[in-house]
Amino acid sequence: ISHFVLLSLLITATATDLREYIIPDWIPYPGTLLGVTLATVSGDVQLIHFWVDWNHPLVAVMGPEIPEWIKQHPHLHGLAWSLAGAAAGAGITWLSRLISSFVLGQAAMGLGDVTLMAMIGSFLGWQPSVCVFLIAPLCGLVIGLTLQMASARRAVPYGPYLCAATVVVLCTWRWLWLPTRKAFGDPWML
Repeated sequence: ISHFVLLSLLITATATDLREYIIPDWIPYPGTLLGVTLATVSGDVQLIHFWVDWNHPLVAVMGPEIPEWIKQHPHLHGLAWSLAGAAAGAGITWLSRLISSFVLGQAAMGLGDVTLMAMIGSFLGWQPSVCVFLIAPLCGLVIGLTLQMASARRAVPYGPYLCAATVVVLCTWRWLWLPTRKAFGDPWML
């Protein structure tokens, strides 16, 4: 149900951004609140736990080490997981927006992209939202170049590519997680 709600919000944001070059606040703000609420009430909608140690010496025998508090307090884990995802999604996008605005001398991304990534992070968690952010430029290259050639549009909104990358991460998380799990479980790598 949680992922269905997310997909519905992503479709709405994509259609609006493609048509009007804006992601209205009525999509990501209630979406983020809904993501946090669903994660807190359920306690177990995450793709991956808030913190998993894949670098434990006995990981091959016992599996990854999951802190005891996550098992004892699933609702608090859902809240922490969703808030961390929203913060990571919004934070990495806001930082990218700030740097690109400084380098280019003009805003390269809107605040709608920041709030959209906060919403995505509240539904997926912090590790998948980092992957979404990293995959979105690839989606932008493939889809954006095709759209530009087909319609000769000069400006291309970025929100639809964040949404497309979210769908890619949802569909391929099992395979994305394997090569990235050591980096996400190691504090020094992070």
